[in-house]
Amino acid sequence: MNNDKAKNNKHKEEPVKEENQEVPPERTAAQEQEISDAFREKYIRACADFSNARKRWDREKEDIVKFS
Repeated sequence: MNNDKAKNNKHKEEPVKEENQEVPPERTAAQEQEISDAFREKYIRACADFSNARKRWDREKEDIVKFS
């Protein structure tokens, strides 16, 4: 039974590691803050867009009821 497990493990491929791969440099605190600010701005913009869409849908529903 142990031989079967050993055989199964032999057939699994391990990822090939290249020796010449460069490790990306660490980001500075200022760069992290810029990225964070950009995501925060996108989030706020998305929330505002959704709020505006919801208001538009509500107006459209009122118009449908009003004119039907």
